[in-house]
This record gives sequence, C-alpha cells and structure tokens, in this order.
Amino acid sequence: MGELKSSTDIGEEGSVPLDQRHPDTLWVTRRLQLHLDAVREILRDFMPHVREIDEKHLSVDALFSLKDLSPSRRDQVRAFMDRRIADARAGDPPQLGDGERTGEEQDSDGSTVSISMTLGEIEEVTGDRHFAGRFIEEFEKSLQGPLRVTILHNSLLAMAVGAFEVLVSGIATRFYIAHPDALDSDEKTFSFAELRAFGDVNDAADEMISRRIADLMYGGLGTWADWFDKNCDARLSEIAMDFDSVEEAFQRRHAVLHNGGLASRQYLRHVPGSSVEVGDRLPVDASYLDAVFDELDVLGTSLGVLADGTWRPAGRDGAAGILLRRSYELMVEERWAAAGALARLGRRLTCEAATKTSLQCNEWLCRAEQGGYDSIQDEVEADFDASNMSGRFKLVRSVLVGKVDEAIAAVPEAIETKEISRGELEAWPIFRRVREHSDYPVVLSKLDAADGSD
Repeated sequence: MGELKSSTDIGEEGSVPLDQRHPDTLWVTRRLQLHLDAVREILRDFMPHVREIDEKHLSVDALFSLKDLSPSRRDQVRAFMDRRIADARAGDPPQLGDGERTGEEQDSDGSTVSISMTLGEIEEVTGDRHFAGRFIEEFEKSLQGPLRVTILHNSLLAMAVGAFEVLVSGIATRFYIAHPDALDSDEKTFSFAELRAFGDVNDAADEMISRRIADLMYGGLGTWADWFDKNCDARLSEIAMDFDSVEEAFQRRHAVLHNGGLASRQYLRHVPGSSVEVGDRLPVDASYLDAVFDELDVLGTSLGVLADGTWRPAGRDGAAGILLRRSYELMVEERWAAAGALARLGRRLTCEAATKTSLQCNEWLCRAEQGGYDSIQDEVEADFDASNMSGRFKLVRSVLVGKVDEAIAAVPEAIETKEISRGELEAWPIFRRVREHSDYPVVLSKLDAADGSD
C-alpha cells in the first residue's frame, strides 16, 4: 500500500495521461484572446445601459418621491440640487455649520465632487420637515455608495488581469509536463498519507506540478518575467507594448480589490515615478480599460506563441498561424497598435514563408494606418520584392506603396485565378484603399457579371 504504479501498470482503466489532463499552450492562448474579446464587448455594448441606470439613480426624482409636492416645489428642489452640484464641481462648496450632510457624486472620469447641505436648507426648499428628512436619508444613501459604472469598470479590470494569470499558469503547466526534469530533484517529498491518496505516478506528478505553479504564480509579474526569460527566451519587457503599463495595471487591480481603489504604499513601490500619493483614488475608466486590454492581448498572445514554438518545434507553423489570426482580428477592430505589435513578433519566428510575409504585410499596414502610408513606402519598396511571389502578394505590395490604380486594375485577374477571394477583397483591412477607390463599384459589377449575378 502506498506504492505508486505507472500508468502502464494500470491497463485500460488507468488514469488519464498527464499530457491530456491540461489544455495545450495554444488553447490557453486562444482562451485569453476570447476572454478579452468578451470584456471588450461588455465595455462597448453594456456600459451605456449601466450608465443610464446610474444617471437615473442619481437624479433628484430618484432620491425620494416628489409626487406629493406641488409642481413649483419640485422645480425648487431640482434647482437647488443643480446649484449645489455646480458649486461643488467649481470647487466652491458652501460653508455649512451644524447639521451638514455631505455626499460624493462621481463624474464620468472617475473623479468625485463633494456636495453639502443642511436639513434646514432642504426643509426650506421642500416646505415640509417630513420630506426634508426623507430627502437627506436618500441623498446620503445614493451618493455614498459606488456608481454601478465604477463597479463594472473595476470588475472588468479584475477579470482581464485574472484571465492573463490563467494564461501564465496554463503555459507554465505545459512546460513542466513536457520537461519533468525541470522540477528540482530536491522537491519536497510527499507524506505517506499523500502517497496513499495517489492512484499512480501521473497523480503524483500532477500534484508536484501544481505546487510548483502555485509558487510561481505567488511570485507575481516580476517572477514570471524571470521564468519566461529562462525557459523560453521570452523577455516580457521586449515583447510587451509597454511593460511598465502592464505592471501598473496589475498594481491598480490589486488596489481595487484590496484597498478600495486607493493608491497604497505597495502601489507606489511598484509604479515608480507615479504622480499619485498614498490614499489617492486610482480611477478605472473606459479608455484605461481599452489600453489595458490591448496590453494584455499582445503580451499574452506573444507568450503563448513563443512558448509553444520553443517547446514544440514541429508545431511552429501552427503557433505562427495563431499570431497571424489574432493580428487580423485586431486589425478588423482597428486596434492598429496592438495588431502591429503582434505582427512585428513575426520577424523572430521560424515558420512557412507565406505566413511570415503575411505578418510583415500586416505590420506595415498597421504602421501606415497610424502614421500614414508615406511612413512605410520607402521600406516596402526596398524590402518587399514580390516579383517571385503569388499574385496576392503582388496586389498587396501595390496597395502598400500607394499604387492603388495599379492594384484595382489587377483585382479581376486575381479573383479569376483565385489568388484572392471575393470575401478577402471585401473584408481584408489591407484592401481598404482598393474598396475606397472610385472604380471599385465598376470592378464589383464586372465580377458580378462574370459570376452570372444580377
């Protein structure tokens, strides 16, 4: 009892092999991408509805029922609150004495303004002591709690950073499965009780890897950077768009979860040069989240591709394909900086020529969309010789060097010879200038006629 059996000793009813217990590197990479797509969708499509709820909740009508007040009294209450909010935003709140009530209203940029009033003032405006008391109670309740928008923004930050942590854990797990010798020989031995609980060697190895991953994840971003540098020649500071921004996002997430969204001494230690002070609020708004999502997308995808290509050389074309696919998806969303950063990683990959060339073309396109086509023309003309390439790359080169007339004239033949498809012509971001050309409708009509379409 307590002796570990190998999986081959167990026969057909043995446990699942270790390499089948955990998803592969490219699967966890794709999971991160789809997770980030989901939080981007929430931010884009659901946030306006949440903001409407906040606006309704903070309106005067929502603070307490006005139905029993006369119309003139209702107008007076609304005017009074409008004045107080305007004074607070102007930095000139009234000096009030005993009986002061204070609440905070949060603006769309995450900043807050302090609004003060007294029970006597509200009684004078409403003309009724009962309504004044109710108003003060609802006023404090409504303004002292966080906005729903703030809660959701903070939650999306936590979810995005958490998804990146799952990626790191998944990649590291696959490393130890493929390289069991990387587990130290002096790894803590199991107790006799633990040995009895294991069904076979796979169970014991799984537990050992789990403990190693827990130690790695506890170490934080700096520890992960050292681990990836050592084990797959991936330097986070080089492959990230801005590694300092990634570090800041992790620290802001920590402040949101553990310090009420206020800057702590830990935050300032990890974010040197920050202008905030201990106790300052660290706002999380839509523009901040957009930037963080892109940072995590680029760094996470790059780590997955480099790790898989390093540990599984036979599958490098598949890893490069994941990179090409993601850069395309981000280009369609016009996230040019993130897409360009991913495409640029293609320069260091060993993969089939067509994928490598496509990544290079995507990188040039992203730079052109951000800095103008003039910024890439000389480089494309010097480094992109498409004379011996397929017709699709000749067409792409014409677009990139600004010869759009030449490109659109070549479209019918490229479609006929299946160098490009009609769908690629109408969807690929690199053909946007072709689609915007004045002759494009004529070309489409000829293509429809050749297809026998109406």
